[in-house]
Amino acid sequence: NFYKDKKFIRLKKKTLPFKNKEFDFVIASHVVEHVDDVDYFIKELERVSTKGYIELPTILEDNLVFENKKDHLWHMEFDDDNQELVISKKIQIFEPILTVSTLGKLREYFKSSLIYELSWENKIDYRFLDNSKDYLIKDWTHWNLERLGDVDSIVFTMESSDTGQFGMNTPAYFCFDNFNSDSLTNSYVISDIDFDYNTDVDSFLNGSQFDGGFVQNTVLFANEFNKQWGSWTGWSISSMTDTVDATFNNQYSCIAGSGFAKSKTYLTGYQRSSIHFPYTSDVHFKNTATRRFTVGINNSTYGYKTMQDGNQFANKFGGDSGNDKDYLVIHAVGVLHNGQTTDTLSHFLADYRFNDNSKDYVQKNWAHWDLTDIVYGQPLVSLHFWVEGSDTGQFGLNTPAYFCVDQIFPITGSAHKIDKIDMTVLPNPTNQVLHIKTSDEIQNLSVIDILGNVKMVKTIKNGQLDVGSLETGIYFVRVQTSHGVATKQFIKQ
Repeated sequence: NFYKDKKFIRLKKKTLPFKNKEFDFVIASHVVEHVDDVDYFIKELERVSTKGYIELPTILEDNLVFENKKDHLWHMEFDDDNQELVISKKIQIFEPILTVSTLGKLREYFKSSLIYELSWENKIDYRFLDNSKDYLIKDWTHWNLERLGDVDSIVFTMESSDTGQFGMNTPAYFCFDNFNSDSLTNSYVISDIDFDYNTDVDSFLNGSQFDGGFVQNTVLFANEFNKQWGSWTGWSISSMTDTVDATFNNQYSCIAGSGFAKSKTYLTGYQRSSIHFPYTSDVHFKNTATRRFTVGINNSTYGYKTMQDGNQFANKFGGDSGNDKDYLVIHAVGVLHNGQTTDTLSHFLADYRFNDNSKDYVQKNWAHWDLTDIVYGQPLVSLHFWVEGSDTGQFGLNTPAYFCVDQIFPITGSAHKIDKIDMTVLPNPTNQVLHIKTSDEIQNLSVIDILGNVKMVKTIKNGQLDVGSLETGIYFVRVQTSHGVATKQFIKQ
């Protein structure tokens, strides 16, 4: 109510929803000390702007104020000699004695003792005081460069604290491997996916924002939301923990009470659910020597309780005698770029078909489901899941068709070798016109959506492509030249 003429954006993720260098100047006033991942936040400030101002409480002010005791996570000091911000975990040295309103009066006279006012340009110099966080990298690790956006080239430089007369004393060597990008021709990796979205415990995202699904590591988990009925099919993101409620009101919970390995967030699937990979026929999945493609799979609480006890709509599995041959099974099939399908793999969420009733079960704990045989070694476009069971009626399956998925390990792709074609697509994202530049004359061009559907086929002369008619989403522009084919991903806003 105090700033009705201002625009506020509520963040759901750590990454700021702004383009690289979108702002000339950013102000972070009494923000940094509140942020859990302060290292990530500072790098985000550097990404979205070239200059800025940071205002922070001194350790004295931090300890004086009642509200700061709970809300502030970090102590801040400024090292004048090295011109850098020094960050340490907050320690309450003495009990607070002032309110924020009282502190405002003190700032009029003692501002320099209570507040740091820091300006920066190009880079924010800082370090953590806690020596236990010091490290030398010894093992291979992933470096996420997504924040650079769509670029033609990347320049790497090295800096160090150990310098002398002739520059840096520390040997300026480093090693790279497994450099993954959809524009490269040798490899493509989507890392392990575990769905820990920025959601509160006991909450869910069911597609009511009409996003069409959830994108994680460039993979789309499709969702369809029916506004009229408030219902959904496909996938929902869930952090629900209810293992007791056996009714439809508890459709998002996993019977384990959490995700795989006690993770907070996981996927709940309903009816037919699909996963779509942003690949064309240039890319196929290639197995590795040590890793297989698995997903964590389990029952929902609603489904588990219904199979265990039955309700007014569905039978208790095994029946009163325990001898009924009931089952609930989930199937998975892959769709290839040419429209053909792979073999179908199945996993039983409940199986009462044994002659020995002691072997009957309803799955309650997370398990790995190995899908390697239908994923690797072929140009996979999507995976499709659906549930079947023994208890059916006039309207289909009586047993609730819910299941839970978490921790997908890993997807590794390898592109066929093609002639190198230099290609840039700008601006990205765009809402109207794409400017496409290639090293060779474009013979023909097509635009493909994330489901593999061809949305446009064009011949362009001036390198400009009007995409204003496309719906908001992720697309691929594919060009044919005399030297081969090149593909670039772009986002239509």
